[in-house]
Amino acid sequence: MEDIKAIIKLLTKQKIRQIEILSEESKMSEKSKKLYSGIKDGSISNDDDAAQLLYNTDSKNAKYRVFKNRFKQRLINTLFFIDIQAYGRSTYNKVLNRSYKNWAATKILMDKSMSKNAISIMETILKSSLKYDLEELSLLMVRDIKLHYGLYNYKKTKFQKYQLLYNNLTTIVEYKSQAEEYYIYFGHLISTNKSISYSSEIKLKEKSLLSLSKKAMKIDSYFLRYQLYMSLYILYLIKKNLKQQLIISQEAIKYFNSKKGFHNYGKGSFLQINGLVQLGLGNFDESLKTFYKCFEVKPIEGRLFWQSIHNYIFLIHVLKKDYNKAYEILSYILNHKTFKNIYNDFQQQWYLKHAFIYFLIRTGKINPEEIEVQKLKSFRFNKFLNDTTTLSKDKRGFNITIHVIQILYFIMDEKYDELLDKMTSLKQYSFRYLKADEYLRSRTFIKMLITIPEQSYNLKKILKKTKSLQEILSSHPMDYSEQAMSIEIIPYEQLWEEVLELL
Repeated sequence: MEDIKAIIKLLTKQKIRQIEILSEESKMSEKSKKLYSGIKDGSISNDDDAAQLLYNTDSKNAKYRVFKNRFKQRLINTLFFIDIQAYGRSTYNKVLNRSYKNWAATKILMDKSMSKNAISIMETILKSSLKYDLEELSLLMVRDIKLHYGLYNYKKTKFQKYQLLYNNLTTIVEYKSQAEEYYIYFGHLISTNKSISYSSEIKLKEKSLLSLSKKAMKIDSYFLRYQLYMSLYILYLIKKNLKQQLIISQEAIKYFNSKKGFHNYGKGSFLQINGLVQLGLGNFDESLKTFYKCFEVKPIEGRLFWQSIHNYIFLIHVLKKDYNKAYEILSYILNHKTFKNIYNDFQQQWYLKHAFIYFLIRTGKINPEEIEVQKLKSFRFNKFLNDTTTLSKDKRGFNITIHVIQILYFIMDEKYDELLDKMTSLKQYSFRYLKADEYLRSRTFIKMLITIPEQSYNLKKILKKTKSLQEILSSHPMDYSEQAMSIEIIPYEQLWEEVLELL
């Protein structure tokens, strides 16, 4: 009750009236309503749009800048009145937001010389923040509590308790800081380089990372473990050590399964990684089972993670030559209520799949009438090209898929003049844009396709001429990365079999 009394004393009626809250029901000025509605419905996308609408001027206008700052402050005030319990996706999210909000309130109380009440509230917050691994926030509170019981309101037992807790939290936060450095380093490597060699610099990083992991893996801390597991996974990805990748992903899944009430980011990430590793090991059934487990974390439909899981499931069915199942997955995505809102670049990746599925329908490998799902819309090549304009213009290797599709359709439709023209342009394209090592498979497959008209469509001659090229593909298998899957909807070895059947 003392804490409540202190807050009520602080919040006099006059000060409550000064609190400005912004919502659709609040009494806003006409300008505020226009700005709020415009941002909400998307008609206002930048400062110049807003200034033009409100003041018939540009964003440099002084009146607009003052108005914008006041409006922003009202928005920030409103954040403190959001019902966290209603909007948190997990107990962890609710505790996170509630703890930081309440901690901010205690700092205001301390500033108003109500330290005793602030410390009492902090001790309550601390129980939840420790339970859900909010170490940085916990450390801030323990520092104040330790000072309070060690100096201002001396209590020996409590001081010793919080002194010990402070030391433990300091160690964890330091480990987290180090783990974050490795996470940034390895994450940056993998996201900015298409091909990474196991260099002397990486060897040094590996040594210190393993040293840290030996100590830090003994600590039960969600984000500390996440960043360590992820750094180790990327390290072994660079080293191409699938066995160690599998071990790391299994350990991570076991750990994150034990973190009840936390959000599912850790579990979902490493289930996906485990599925990828199983795929790399050729364990298609085990990989498929793992990717379906990813839905246990309840990914938001239409979002990137949800799409990515379906992408891998589609690929596994293709690898198993279960083309009917691949058709089912594609039908589910293209006919899903969220598809029209998916980011355009990702939509185009699914349109590429549709083109290859239609190719398999044309070659008799799929009979839609035998599949009990909503049928795909009829495929028209010109519409497909209009739907994939961004990919068509891409000059980084991604539009190779569209060139390959065109060749397949020219062969099917016996458009040999168009095929010869396409082969000529494809030679130039390959020479200009596919020089890098990561495009070895694409370069090789293009050479295989070029032999078709060069050998006058003679199957025996084509097989003889492409034997060495097939061996190159076999010795450099598809790596199942997001980039590889964007280029090889059907792995080149498998697609070549379909081409040979056409001939």
